[in-house]
Amino acid sequence: MALTKKSKEIKQTRVRVDRAFRDVLLRKGVESMLGGDAGSGRAYLKVYIDATMAFRQLGTEAGA
Repeated sequence: MALTKKSKEIKQTRVRVDRAFRDVLLRKGVESMLGGDAGSGRAYLKVYIDATMAFRQLGTEAGA
């Protein structure tokens, strides 16, 4: 469990400080979803959203 938490923290930190990495995650997530690989797309987008904003904030901004 500690390894998973550490990995999540590392990804979130990298997304926050590395714009190129953030852009790749978003692009790969969208491309995966459009290409029919919803599982991978969701995984990429989850990392992106977790690091850039909370799902609650995303829901509020989206009007949900």
